[in-house]
Amino acid sequence: MAEKRVGRPPAGRDEKGNPVPVSGFKPTTIRLPPRARAGLDALAVLLGKDRSSVIVEALEALIEGLPAEDRKTVDALRRRTT
Repeated sequence: MAEKRVGRPPAGRDEKGNPVPVSGFKPTTIRLPPRARAGLDALAVLLGKDRSSVIVEALEALIEGLPAEDRKTVDALRRRTT
């Protein structure tokens, strides 16, 4: 019989969508206008995801929509900061 885990389950997701502990994520605080916050909350409910996952997916979609040269620049900058 499997033991039931105690505590809050992992809320974060890795690149493949698997749950991971959020303790490894760098905390970030942002201020949003009320309409943007309402949109974020609405998307989270609609998609059944937490707000951080919605933000990550939105960033990835924005990056994918960039011209190839800009995507290369973003990738290079990401490698420098991770």
